[in-house]
Amino acid sequence: MSFLGSHSPTLWSEISQAVKECRCTVSHGQMSVVGQDLVGVLFLSGTWDAIAKMEDSCARFEDEHRLRFLLHRTGGQGPDAELLPYAVDVVSTGRAEVLHALCDFFIRNTVVILDLHIGSFKAQHTGMGMSSLHMSIGLPPQLSIAAIRGEFMELCDRLNVDAVMEPVK
Repeated sequence: MSFLGSHSPTLWSEISQAVKECRCTVSHGQMSVVGQDLVGVLFLSGTWDAIAKMEDSCARFEDEHRLRFLLHRTGGQGPDAELLPYAVDVVSTGRAEVLHALCDFFIRNTVVILDLHIGSFKAQHTGMGMSSLHMSIGLPPQLSIAAIRGEFMELCDRLNVDAVMEPVK
C-alpha cells in the first residue's frame, strides 16, 4: 500500500497499530515526512483475510486522517535472488541530469535498481544546494564487477559528482 496525506504526530503509531490489529506484517516499507505531508509505502504480508481486513481499514484512515491510499496486490518474490547486492552513494549539486544519467547507465548494463533514495541539503560552508542519492542495486553474476565499477566511476567523473559503489556487507 502507498499513501500520501497530512502528517500528524500520532499517524506513525496509528498505522502500525492497524497493521498489528489486522494480523499483517510489514516485510518492507518506508515512511517519510515531506513538507507538511506523510508519504509511505508498506509491503504487507499475511493471510488473505488479514490483507482484506487491512484493505478495509484504509477507508477509515482516509476519512479520519485525510490520507489517500493506493492499494495493489503484488506477485511473489521480487528480482532474481542470484543478483549480487551493491550500494551506490552519490553527492552532487542537485542537477536533474545526474539521476537520469545514473539510471540510464545501470539499465543499459542490465543492472537492476532495487531501491532509490534522494535527499537535498545545503553545503555547510557555502550554502550551495546539494543532493545525495543512495541506490541499492543488483548486479547479474555474469557481469564483470571491475568493468562495471570502472565505467560507473568514469561516468561520475564526467558528471563531476562524488560517488562510491561497493558491495553490501
